[in-house]
Amino acid sequence: MSLRCEYDCRASLEGGECYCGPGMQVDPMNTLKCIDMNECSEWGYCEQVCINTMGSYICSCVSDYSLVAPKHCRAHNSSAMRLIFTHHSAIYKVNAEGSLLELVTNTTAASGLDFHYHKNLLFWSDTVTRKIYSIKVDPWRESEYISDFNVSFPWSPTAFAIDWIGNKIYICDAIGQKIDVMELDGSQHTILISRNLSSPLDIALDPHLGLMFFSDADNIDRANMDGTIRVTIVNTFIYKASGLTLDYVTKRVFWCDSQLDQVVACNYDGSGRHSIIRGSTRVPSPSKLTMFENNIYWTDGTRQGVLKTDLYNNSQTVLTIYRDRSLLKEPKAIKSYHYLRQPVVPNPCYFSNGGCQHMCLLTRSADSFGLGYRCVCNIGYEIAHNEKTCKKVEEFLLYAQQKFVRGVLLNPVVNAFSDAMIPIVSKSARFVGLDFDAQQGYIYYSDVVLDVIYRIKVDGTGQTNVLASQNEGVEGLALDWVSNNLYYIDSRKGTLNVISTVNFQYRRTLLRNLKRPRAIVVHPNKGYVFYSEWDRPANISRAYLDGSNLMVFRGVLLGWPNGLAIDFQKDRLYWCDALLDHIQHANLDGTDVKTISSPRIKHPFSLVIHNDYLYVTDWRLDAILRMHKESGAGEQIVASVEEGSRLYGIKVFSRENQRVDNRHPCWSNNGNCQKFCFPIPSNNSQGPDLQVQCGCPYGERLAADNRTCQSDPDAEPPVQACPNSWDFTCDNQRCIPKTWVCDGDDDCLDNSDEMQNCTKSTCAPREFTCSGGRCIPQSFRCDSDNDCGDYSDEMGCVNVTCEATEFPCENGRCIPKSWKCDSENDCGDGSDEGDFCTEKTCAYYQFTCPGSGHCIPQNWVCDGDNDCFDHADEQNCPPITCTSSQFQCANQKQCIHESYHCDGVSDCQDGSDEQNCPSRAPDQCEPEKTFQCRTSRICIPKSWYCDGNSDCEDGSDEPSSCGEIECPSNHFKCNNTRCVFKSWICDGADDCGDGSDEDHRHACGPVVEGCPSGEWPCPDVTGRCIPLSNVCDKKSDCPNDADEGPGCTLETCSTKNMGCTHNCSETPLGPICMCPLGKVLNDSKTCIDVDECATPGACSQQCINTKGSFKCQCKDGYTLTTDRH
Repeated sequence: MSLRCEYDCRASLEGGECYCGPGMQVDPMNTLKCIDMNECSEWGYCEQVCINTMGSYICSCVSDYSLVAPKHCRAHNSSAMRLIFTHHSAIYKVNAEGSLLELVTNTTAASGLDFHYHKNLLFWSDTVTRKIYSIKVDPWRESEYISDFNVSFPWSPTAFAIDWIGNKIYICDAIGQKIDVMELDGSQHTILISRNLSSPLDIALDPHLGLMFFSDADNIDRANMDGTIRVTIVNTFIYKASGLTLDYVTKRVFWCDSQLDQVVACNYDGSGRHSIIRGSTRVPSPSKLTMFENNIYWTDGTRQGVLKTDLYNNSQTVLTIYRDRSLLKEPKAIKSYHYLRQPVVPNPCYFSNGGCQHMCLLTRSADSFGLGYRCVCNIGYEIAHNEKTCKKVEEFLLYAQQKFVRGVLLNPVVNAFSDAMIPIVSKSARFVGLDFDAQQGYIYYSDVVLDVIYRIKVDGTGQTNVLASQNEGVEGLALDWVSNNLYYIDSRKGTLNVISTVNFQYRRTLLRNLKRPRAIVVHPNKGYVFYSEWDRPANISRAYLDGSNLMVFRGVLLGWPNGLAIDFQKDRLYWCDALLDHIQHANLDGTDVKTISSPRIKHPFSLVIHNDYLYVTDWRLDAILRMHKESGAGEQIVASVEEGSRLYGIKVFSRENQRVDNRHPCWSNNGNCQKFCFPIPSNNSQGPDLQVQCGCPYGERLAADNRTCQSDPDAEPPVQACPNSWDFTCDNQRCIPKTWVCDGDDDCLDNSDEMQNCTKSTCAPREFTCSGGRCIPQSFRCDSDNDCGDYSDEMGCVNVTCEATEFPCENGRCIPKSWKCDSENDCGDGSDEGDFCTEKTCAYYQFTCPGSGHCIPQNWVCDGDNDCFDHADEQNCPPITCTSSQFQCANQKQCIHESYHCDGVSDCQDGSDEQNCPSRAPDQCEPEKTFQCRTSRICIPKSWYCDGNSDCEDGSDEPSSCGEIECPSNHFKCNNTRCVFKSWICDGADDCGDGSDEDHRHACGPVVEGCPSGEWPCPDVTGRCIPLSNVCDKKSDCPNDADEGPGCTLETCSTKNMGCTHNCSETPLGPICMCPLGKVLNDSKTCIDVDECATPGACSQQCINTKGSFKCQCKDGYTLTTDRH
């Protein structure tokens, strides 16, 4: 029986089916009918312009292109196109076929690259010199001279793009994790984007539409060229988008992914995604890319060259344009140089710079149909209300954010361009303490990882080490801006110290034996210093600025007093409590305590008062809150940071907050003191109620005149910086091993270890001289190890015989055969990833990611991690099982800690942890977890009830009924004093509620083997270890989610480093001590140097211990094998 198909019928596995003729398709609403197929919505039918017709289509080209039937659009003067690319120490130019290679210029370490065709200029950035250079491209055309430029702050201009219409340069700064905009000569500079940007890799502009596109590792974002209206257009099946380019005709974005080995395209809005080419043998390691006509070109780190393929008829075919395996560094930026790649349109900023005082930036017009512009100001200035002129920034919010110190405008006129200063940044720091000197324009900040206090000017210049030794955890800084004394808390030593900002050698300790001190603040015009202590019972204390007349605030309920601040207008002290989650303030003597309770405050760390408002950093919110300083009204978030990026100290940089009374006794001539001038309270009624108390640094005491200092080393000798004979004392008093001197590394942080007559040494006859001057044993040469650090000991190796289990590289190196064709350039010259490599298929025990073809272990499927990058390995998974201490999200794919349920912060991806939550009045406590003080109505942890410490002001948490709890003879007394049956011990259930009936003392299970260095064992999961960096990162990595929890927010490591001699890592179960490379734990806290050669079996014959490692050597007649034996 016929199906009565409109066109024809054919057989299929399900029976007969209708099909349609060319240019037509089956109607999805009526499978018997045929409708027109819109070829123009599909990939590859036309290269540029496509017009759909009934049953067919018509291709055409835009101006300056001619159609080559049936679809190819050839550019006018197409053969003039040249590819310009960087290959580390050189920039080359080559034609599309690769037959005409030409050296453009030599460089040091070229990275980014772009051109300005109209000005006949080629620009490139250098990651070693940190400069941006320019050079004339076509010698027969006139060009404009633009000088090379760099900046006064640390940056790494890895990639950039030229706005050839507005004549600006947009720069990706890898160190500052931001996007900068500058004039072509660097004369004006502003920060375009610096928030929620972790790894800007590349940037591309379309000045015709005022749009920019940039890659941030696993995202591709689009924004207007003034930084507004930022949206993410690609965030699935993407891991490291290392390169971007645009097709201005078809309005498409192309990107290459160096980890997923693919080149992909999509429309400007993220739709119409299409994979151009993929596979580890075709696109093993793409770095940057460009396009011209119907071809895409990219640089490849594994192939060590430039490759190309057809955008529309590639059939996965790749052609090599250029290859040079002799260079160790990979090629990077690449651009197609042709006038049609930079078509010109009128510049809205052309006349009078758009009326802008500083910079005029192109952007999308308000109606989104044309090109507009916006006036912006140079960094350090802010736009006026007329949005044309600029004024110098006088006040701004200053805060520390893990690896950054940022300054943002308090009341910006527009939402964009809120940066008030160049961010201070470090890749391996934790900036905590913070203060400023508004009179001299300095910022002081502390790094608790390197244990250094720094000073830097607001404009980013003049960074100086204030203190780089003899401190072990400066969490609090406070500057007396009148007397030029910097006070700091050493949380690990438990001391309060002072250092002169006029002479950093003047130091002394004012108070000792403090109990986990955390915050500090000074009131120079009253002569007081205030500090908080965490150890129970927590305290807030006040002392004179010379450390005398110590008093403790009495009758104040404190949990974890994190931050201190002073309202200088009303002379009141403010503090925030991270345990009780509120803010309180009192008179300077601790009386008249007032409480500001806010449901939005979850875990405050630091606060500051400015005019009528207070600002507080909150860890759970990852945000800065602003509210009225007395009522708490008008609460709003003024700044947010990336999730897990801790917010620490906060200040408002303002002269108003650092007023100076000319009658201050230390203001003139340092109070006639030779070294320290301390203003302390007095009863003198004239001028400020202060008097001078002079002081002296370590090893000195006041002379009889009470003004000058004289030597007295016996009274209080200075701390010996480096008492060990094997240590070298740096100029800043840091201690390093003597073997680190003159090794090329700045271990002292002031480079004094590399200024000890470190002339380039002449290597011994039996040593090899590295390119960098280092000497290594001759036997280390050509052993496949990068001993020189620059691979120079592994280059030019000849007559090297590789073993049967090794692959011989073309440069003479030997690598394991298993490394061949793994898409990684293990040889260094790419010869292990040659054309002989074929595409791999996944083994039976692996899972094939359908989007990329990548292979992952089967046990990674449905483990909660997006291993395929498009969630394909997490589809159709059974519901996740949560523990008794966890809350299961409604999507049944996520578990969070029970304490996060109904805490006001959405932790579940679907927000279900904050749905159907019970409401409580502001003065109510949660009876399951807290106890409410009778008088103040403040909620304290339930564990504080009857614990022997009177925490409530009225003592209601310690009634007379509190007594010693005794358990019956057949019961076990838990750590929390609960009684459980002894038979419940080691039954696998947490009957105590604190785990003490199941802990190690009972030997409830077999001894668990430890994890490798740098890893952490998942609790209650045998044999599962995860990297320490994954613990407390707000992402569950253990199967039972035990690597996350409320214990992560305690920051116990920041207090005296928990006694660890080196590194301390937070875990949900408490802190653990860690050692750097080359050291091991001697006990649970102390790190000692490890001599790997002392371990039997490290080498079979001779072992040479080196800094952080070791080398094996053989006696004459023996050859070292791949297992180093």
